[in-house]
Amino acid sequence: MSSEKLEECLGVPTERLEFRAQEETSVSDVDPPAEHAEEAIESLVDLIVSMEATSPDVVRGIRIHKLLRHAPWYWWQGQLREMHQFSERVLQIDEFWSHSWRLAAWTKYLNALFLNNAWPACVVSLVCSGIAFALFLMGCLPEWTLGPFRCSWCSFSGMAAYFLTLFLCRRRVRAFVDIACINQKEPVKKLEGLISLGAILKKSKRLLVLYDSTFTTRLWCLFELGGYLYSRGTPGPASAEPEIRICPPLLGPMLLGVQALLVLSLLLLHMGKALLQYQLVVLPCLALIATPLAHGMRAYWRGIDAMQQQVARFSFAKASCDCCTRGHPGGRSCDRVILAKSITAWFGSIEAFEANVQTEVRMALVRQLTNEAFTYDRLVQAAVPLLWMQLDVSASHSGDWTVWTRWVELSRAATHVFAICPSWLKLLCFVTLKLRAQNCRVPMDIVMSLVIVVLGSAIYLGCSTLEEYLVWFLIPTQPYGPVFGSVISVSTFSVIALVAWRCLPEFR
Repeated sequence: MSSEKLEECLGVPTERLEFRAQEETSVSDVDPPAEHAEEAIESLVDLIVSMEATSPDVVRGIRIHKLLRHAPWYWWQGQLREMHQFSERVLQIDEFWSHSWRLAAWTKYLNALFLNNAWPACVVSLVCSGIAFALFLMGCLPEWTLGPFRCSWCSFSGMAAYFLTLFLCRRRVRAFVDIACINQKEPVKKLEGLISLGAILKKSKRLLVLYDSTFTTRLWCLFELGGYLYSRGTPGPASAEPEIRICPPLLGPMLLGVQALLVLSLLLLHMGKALLQYQLVVLPCLALIATPLAHGMRAYWRGIDAMQQQVARFSFAKASCDCCTRGHPGGRSCDRVILAKSITAWFGSIEAFEANVQTEVRMALVRQLTNEAFTYDRLVQAAVPLLWMQLDVSASHSGDWTVWTRWVELSRAATHVFAICPSWLKLLCFVTLKLRAQNCRVPMDIVMSLVIVVLGSAIYLGCSTLEEYLVWFLIPTQPYGPVFGSVISVSTFSVIALVAWRCLPEFR
């Protein structure tokens, strides 16, 4: 739709489409003549409800790798609006990102980084660690002389490959992110993007909700969610069952934080001469660093409690709206009026929309923020650095029965990463859930988080001790004793993992 046709449709001269520099998008920044205000509102509603774009150029997406690479720099310069130059016209969008502007930018970035690049980074790091393992055994790499192991190349190559892939992976997925895909500098283009949100939602394969505690109180966020749900029932190339992913605010920071702790632990381990020194000094320090993670996890569960109460009492009239917060400067129309008419056209009534949010949306939020947030594969990704270390341990063995002991160490690596660690992390999630209540005294609340870390460390140490006993001491006969012991260990902890992931109750 050209500027002239848009002007004709809304009855507003394009030069009078005034927009203030706001973080949140708003259609109320249109300044129509008073005598045409009602007609302009009805025209806006018709355009939104039709789920048709004002022009093909409005439906835009940005490749994830461009967003992750350039967004930190433009954010640091305070020029996020310049991100529009990296968006491109598309026929279909892989993912629509719905988020509240109240959520911290670094949290969104870490979540996007983890959701899109963590899995490729894990795969590439394991391939590079395996290559380093083979090269060391072939004598192509020298021995490491600074640490307790003869080989440290697997850990260092894994670290380098992981972080390079994490930050430089070129995912071809195209996402709609409002700050980049809606022209924030040209008023007419910005208006076209806003009133074409219905079309953009309709052309999106899935919806990614970057959730935070304000999401269910923001009118535009719930409007995007309602528009996507409605679009799945309308004819078009993207019509299908709704595919909604809800990302907790701490998912990326928590799991990347666990990986960072493991990487730091590996660095200190490979740079120290004595394992005893590592165990007595480094591990307690890491436990103190892990305390904020436990503290944040407890706060996360409390946030879900608050969310359930908010959504169960959701009222369209009470949801916050940016134009209302600003006091409708200049007597501009209210977004709430426009969105209310659009939602009524989609769902039949405001009450029907509220009932949908209070039931189906609330259950979807709770399910994805609890049991579908910390899934088995995501917890395995967090434990991948242990595989790098065990490859080094395996390659460092020498002397009699070297081939057998190397295979034993590899089986131990699989036991830790695919059985012990995921089960242990899930148990810690249960512990933080049960002990999520906040103490009125801040020092005591921090002590509670520290107690959880100490308890978790003791449980992991106990599992590691049992695993080591089963492998090396249960059947002391060489060389086949450790081989049979490793089979027993793998079987035992696989059963424990199966029980933990199949039989334990869901998070409630």
